[in-house]
Amino acid sequence: GHPPKRQPCWKRPKVFYTALFLVIAAIIGLAVTGILMGKDGTMIGWRPNRGSNGEGGDDEPPTSDVSPVNDGNGTNVEGTGGFMNQEPSPSPTASPTVAPTNSPTKAPTRGPRTTPLAFYVMGDIPYAPWEETVLISQITNITKNRHPGSAFLVHVGDMMRAERTGCQQGYYQSVKNILSLGPLPTFALAGDNDYLDCPNLDTAWEYYLDTFSDFDQEWLYRLPSGVPPLEVGRWLLPENVPLEQNVTRWTTRSEMFSFTEEGILFLSMTLMHVPDDLPPDTLFQERLADSKAWVTQQVTQAAAADDPLRGVVMFGHARIAGYLRPFFMELKQIFYDAFIFAPVLYIHGDGHKFNWNDNFGRGIEWPQFVDIQVDQGAYADPLLVEVALSQGGTLQPLISNNPSQFIAGNGLFRIDRQRGRYNSIEDENV
Repeated sequence: GHPPKRQPCWKRPKVFYTALFLVIAAIIGLAVTGILMGKDGTMIGWRPNRGSNGEGGDDEPPTSDVSPVNDGNGTNVEGTGGFMNQEPSPSPTASPTVAPTNSPTKAPTRGPRTTPLAFYVMGDIPYAPWEETVLISQITNITKNRHPGSAFLVHVGDMMRAERTGCQQGYYQSVKNILSLGPLPTFALAGDNDYLDCPNLDTAWEYYLDTFSDFDQEWLYRLPSGVPPLEVGRWLLPENVPLEQNVTRWTTRSEMFSFTEEGILFLSMTLMHVPDDLPPDTLFQERLADSKAWVTQQVTQAAAADDPLRGVVMFGHARIAGYLRPFFMELKQIFYDAFIFAPVLYIHGDGHKFNWNDNFGRGIEWPQFVDIQVDQGAYADPLLVEVALSQGGTLQPLISNNPSQFIAGNGLFRIDRQRGRYNSIEDENV
């Protein structure tokens, strides 16, 4: 009447343990298979070969049916298929793990610069069809013989003769197409011929903004074939350092830009030529007030940054004359109020003849200020500006090597006229 006694585990038959082991192994196998299988029932990281008709082939390791894609560092990675072709990771959480900072992401760490930072400046081109050919030649020359430290190019405005083009939209695009041939991120400012002299100011301004706002970002993920990666981190690793996080633009005036590189603050202003015998209109005054507010904001932010500025470069179109003189006297006070006494360059077009002027700065007791006017683009190569290296906080001053080179800021800047005016022209008021 008593139930049979249960055998101790060590006395059970071996077939029991064999069966138990097989059950556990089967469970583990099913779990692993579920992890490795994709939604389509194929193994992740594996796909069967497919013939030209799309039918499945032999179950052999796949041969890539796409061209390799270079990751920018000389390593080829497969563009599709394999792990890179699977479903994305689960959606991110509703809120970020860490709150975003107010300041832009910093550029990646780079080794010490061995070549001076450089940039090109041109303006007042093209006024005529033959000047378009000259502009193409200049862009081609920069592509083939660019300065090894060059990082960007600035066109300071007047890219047409308004009475010839009527400021038609196609002409803005035509100039953009030419500048797009270059190897360097390019900024294009508006001159009076691109806006104030146009038949319809509102339409012309819309055409300009539609064509050239964020023009520099077109180089974000491309450099022409054969051009080595730029040394400047902003464009060297665009996937890690988005350009829009480094080049600041004002939402009110999106044509204005600002960024800092190698301790130099670069910024633009919307300054256009107004004849001295004509009083400035409301539009001119509005642009002037906006430019002053923009400079004030950027200078104040730069002054509050941890790293002190080595210098400042401002770009505009109009020369300092008539109604603009009081404006620059106000700028001096903005810099001094921010305790910025670094060298300042204002580079512009409008006058059509190269001019180096430090007398204006001395006249308003701003000895750090130098006014530089570029040659008319059709008659001189673009200006080349270099920024001296700094090693261990010590400036490695640049020197002049020929009569076409000028030094500012005790060797901080070297300005090269790039062959200067190699043809003579009439001084046209355009």
